[in-house]
Amino acid sequence: MAAIQSTENGLPSNTAYGTTTAAWRNCLARLPQLVLKAALAYSKDILVLLAIYAVSQFLIWLFAVCLQSHGLQYLSPIVSMVSLLAACILLAWIFPALDAWYVYTLQSRVETLNENIGIGFAIPLLQITSGKFMGVSQLARAVAAFFLTNAVFWPLLFSISYALLAISACQAVQTAKRRFKPVSDAGSTPQAVNSCSKAGASDARLVPFFHAMLLLALFSAGIAVRRLSLFILDLSAVLLLWLIATSVQRAIPKGHIMLRALANPVLGTTLGLMLYTHLVATATHVRIDTAVSAFNSGVTPADFLSKLLGISTAKSPATPGAGDLAKSILDVGIVIWGFKLYECRTALFSLRGFLTLVVAAVAAVVNMVLAPMLARATRLSTAKALAFAARCVTLALAQPATELVRGDLTANAVVVVANGILGQVMYPLVWRYCAWLSHGVYGGNRPVKTAAIGAVVGINGLALGVSHLYREKSPAAPYSVLSMAGFGVVTVVLLYSEGMRKTVREAGEGSW
Repeated sequence: MAAIQSTENGLPSNTAYGTTTAAWRNCLARLPQLVLKAALAYSKDILVLLAIYAVSQFLIWLFAVCLQSHGLQYLSPIVSMVSLLAACILLAWIFPALDAWYVYTLQSRVETLNENIGIGFAIPLLQITSGKFMGVSQLARAVAAFFLTNAVFWPLLFSISYALLAISACQAVQTAKRRFKPVSDAGSTPQAVNSCSKAGASDARLVPFFHAMLLLALFSAGIAVRRLSLFILDLSAVLLLWLIATSVQRAIPKGHIMLRALANPVLGTTLGLMLYTHLVATATHVRIDTAVSAFNSGVTPADFLSKLLGISTAKSPATPGAGDLAKSILDVGIVIWGFKLYECRTALFSLRGFLTLVVAAVAAVVNMVLAPMLARATRLSTAKALAFAARCVTLALAQPATELVRGDLTANAVVVVANGILGQVMYPLVWRYCAWLSHGVYGGNRPVKTAAIGAVVGINGLALGVSHLYREKSPAAPYSVLSMAGFGVVTVVLLYSEGMRKTVREAGEGSW
């Protein structure tokens, strides 16, 4: 107020107006310069992220082509992850300096992708709006089946995991006295890792601003080319909604577990996309199912590459939609877990790592039979009850697994995403229950509990649960990747057996 000078008649002087106008003009003139400076500062990060995405998609396509003749092309993300892990270990053995290069160049970018793979889970939920999902009575039974199966499997699988993993307590290895740190057996020093983390933390404060400006530019560009294509507008809307949803959740204190669960970015992005597709359908005078189909055509980047190279002869749209690109981040997230497993390779190549795979295989067999039985006990329809046979299989593998038992694909997608969200809620509750955070001294059975909770979150929480463990820097994260991958692979492979398919169908039909 003091900056405004008054004249004798009480009106502000022209000098004050001129100063304010000049200040605004100066800010507006510097805005393009600031945006360009931010773009140049983060151009390296963006290019590296795009390179990781492109290489991951190439690996997925390559192994999908190789496995297609055996009908196992859906396993390509898992095979890509294992291949990436093997390649990193081999290269680190040949070039000892590779680990330090990975820490400084790739680690923070891999974590960025890992933290945002949940954007792909919003797309299957969006597809529900394109048609009638189920009636009120069936919906109530589906909700009851969801809570019933989780109430049974969370304690059951934790008990099985802890019982089997207790065998590893007989190992005379005392290195677990300290908290497991990523890249513990690597050539990089802890000082280097800490300095890299601090630098990344300071730079990360500017990331939301630049992302907001970038997405705003994309959104404006999408509106400008509306008459040519909705693709840029769709992609901008997805990214912008995801950024807003994640920012809202991060603004909530970590102590409010239930409030953070309700503010889950997947749910927030899904609601925003529902509103967006309805607006697009209204503006373009098309049905809502047509708008959703254009947004998510079902063409993956691997399919698009096969079509470009003339390998695939399937009749499909020429290019993937914005929803397809968002959903493809799920597969990329699985592939880059090869890097995360490389960071924690000491924990993997141990008896506990092997027993985690055994736990995943046992859990897969139990789930395929017991989950449809529990769902059918709520008087859920047979197709929807059979969808629970792959209730904890990541989306890349859940579709073929559900098709093999003739289950409802839409119901399965909803159950898979809901289990992922529940995994994020259950992890801190189970962690607190085991009193792992309240004890400063590690007990002799702490590594067993760590592996057990990693196994149960990986199985029940899927990719969202695994991503949450990595985001929280949990020592249980590598075991969760092993259990999730093992559980999904065993489920799909066993369902290719006619005997297992018959058993699962009988369980879902209530024949027992």
